[in-house]
Amino acid sequence: MRKAYSWRLLVARPLLLIMMLVFAASCSTSATRDSGAEESKSIPGNYTVKLKFIKRIKTDAQPKQVCLHPERNEFYVVNLNNGGGAVTKELGPGTLQIFSLDTFELLHEEPARTAVECMIVDRDRLLYSDMFRDEVVYFDLATRKVLTRSPIKPDTIRNFGGTEYRFMPKIIEPVSDSQALVTLWLGGMARIDFKKGELVKHFDKFCALPRGILPVPGSSDVYIMCYGIPHGPGEIVRLNPDTGKVTSRIRTGGSPRHVVALKDGTAYISNLNSGEIYHFDPAKGSFIHKMYMGGGINTIDVDPSGRFLFISQRELDLVSVIDASTWTVVLKQKVGDYPTGLDVSYDGKYMAVTNFHEASMDLFEIQYVPAEKSEQP
Repeated sequence: MRKAYSWRLLVARPLLLIMMLVFAASCSTSATRDSGAEESKSIPGNYTVKLKFIKRIKTDAQPKQVCLHPERNEFYVVNLNNGGGAVTKELGPGTLQIFSLDTFELLHEEPARTAVECMIVDRDRLLYSDMFRDEVVYFDLATRKVLTRSPIKPDTIRNFGGTEYRFMPKIIEPVSDSQALVTLWLGGMARIDFKKGELVKHFDKFCALPRGILPVPGSSDVYIMCYGIPHGPGEIVRLNPDTGKVTSRIRTGGSPRHVVALKDGTAYISNLNSGEIYHFDPAKGSFIHKMYMGGGINTIDVDPSGRFLFISQRELDLVSVIDASTWTVVLKQKVGDYPTGLDVSYDGKYMAVTNFHEASMDLFEIQYVPAEKSEQP
């Protein structure tokens, strides 16, 4: 994800949703990019990318994801900040932090228990999941106010003893202008109406540790990236949200984690524990290409052309860039300790990555240059 605040259009959505998501994108979702400023045809084949370091920005502890806004000159970081799950009505110590992209100053800090994933769904609206409160927060970026808090389970399901959570919400994927699917780390999925702040449907566990969500073009079905380890097999599961039934399972091994959908209907998928990147065709349910990278692949994102794939490798403290036209690594950029969240801006100008163990975020300018002038890995 969104993702950089890329305002990205979702795959195979009704016109109403497409119009709404001309402003929406994802940092944590599979929502695809619209035609961005850097179309692939505008980047010569002999060009590649460089990253020019701009600034390391201090955040709260354990920054998880970053979302760059496509119109507002600001960005958003969600932080766990060592938040616990104990029973309390107080928010904190986790946070949603809002920073200026011009001055890098902290503009606003919204308390959360453990903010973990963010997604921009409108020019003035952002969603973030609060893991140890079992809720998704709908936030107004203009007024800096919480609009709703959506539960991800019915009241009949009890929390773990001494906590305020049972499932730990993670990735958010819109299915209309007011509803979204949310994967639940400890089992199952939820459908919420985030504008009303209501649970629409709770799905029982269908795989171990579900994360990324990939819509299937021309269908209401979705593929779920199931992390698996250590509670089950790593797999990619196709599920019908209308019936809640699993229709297929693809055993991958390792831990499928993050997904970025492309304009042509295919997608890139990261597998953290196998160290692989997949190019996947959801319409056919098959892999187009696989590439081994290693290093604890975490979050991935693409530039607007879809040609350059950015990868955070948390075990190596690197961001690597793949030229997907040749499937070669064209850049390895050293960043902070345990890079986790990553986002590429909608216009392809910036790349941001959170350093989980350093309580910081690194911001880079993306430069397109002739290959011979780039720094090769």
